[in-house]
This record gives sequence, C-alpha cells and structure tokens, in this order.
Amino acid sequence: MDSVEYRLYGGGMSLSGNDAAELIDLQERAEKVLSVLRSDQHE
Repeated sequence: MDSVEYRLYGGGMSLSGNDAAELIDLQERAEKVLSVLRSDQHE
C-alpha cells in the first residue's frame, strides 16, 4: 500500500481526533460568517 492509500485509509482514522474537531470548528465559523454576510445584505 503506497503512502497516498495509507493516508486515505489508515491515516483517515486520525480524523476522529483533533482534525475532525478542527474541521467542524472551521465549518461552524464559516456558517456564522455566511449568516452575518446574508443579514448584512438584507439591511
């Protein structure tokens, strides 16, 4: 198994740790920014 496959399958297990939390945090921040931008446009 090459390194790319390892990252996709074996290394993917690490996503259940800090990486997943960071992705969720970034996603929540992005949604807040988008909602702020949308509300600014309506005013």
